Amino acid sequence: MNLEAVLQSTIKPELNAIYTEPPFMMEDGWDCGWFCREHALHMYILAIMLRQRASIKTADFVIHSENGTGITSINSGADHAWCEIDGTVPVDLSMTFSHFKGEFPYLPIVYGAKSSGKFDVRYFLPEENLSSDRGAESFAISYIERQTIRPDVSELLEFPYHFLHAPPAGLRKWTDIHGPEIFGKTTAHLYRLAKGQLKPLCRSRSAKQIIKFIKSHYPNSTREILSTIQVSTSHAPN
Repeated sequence: MNLEAVLQSTIKPELNAIYTEPPFMMEDGWDCGWFCREHALHMYILAIMLRQRASIKTADFVIHSENGTGITSINSGADHAWCEIDGTVPVDLSMTFSHFKGEFPYLPIVYGAKSSGKFDVRYFLPEENLSSDRGAESFAISYIERQTIRPDVSELLEFPYHFLHAPPAGLRKWTDIHGPEIFGKTTAHLYRLAKGQLKPLCRSRSAKQIIKFIKSHYPNSTREILSTIQVSTSHAPN
């Protein structure tokens, strides 16, 4: 399996269709509407199901436009999350500019520190290294890693909001709206897409229709995910 190609053509569009919203204002500033932690949660579990070594990274990003720095999470009150998959970092399915009204060009996928579309993707460990990264008057995305986590999958599925940010007061959690297994069901759905057992629903259905389909299927999603991971682990090379 060419994982990068599958993620770009199938998994990223499906997740973006489910989660991504236009940017909106929060108390501490603008939110890009990416729901990066939800994307990272699904990517992390899916990668493990596909027999890949995976971890979740959290920290910050800076997006450079041709005129200089355009968007950053640094000192914004927010952070960003992405994955490392079998040594490739960053793997970020959440970042898209489809709702930015032409401010940035199309971004195919972030899969490693390399060019993607018109963007140059860069990766930093200590934030101070970013001081010499000026963007060179071109489109670029700089990631600054600060934390690595490898949560237990069963705990992540049972208590997703130990990792996810809860919505602001007055708004319901995704699990309150769609049921406690919605993250497991969505990941089981993505696994079928990755294995070619199902075509992406985003090509023909709205976000609400996709979620309705997912909710009505995969009744034993948590058991299925954990069983798949157990089989994958037992067949992993020593």
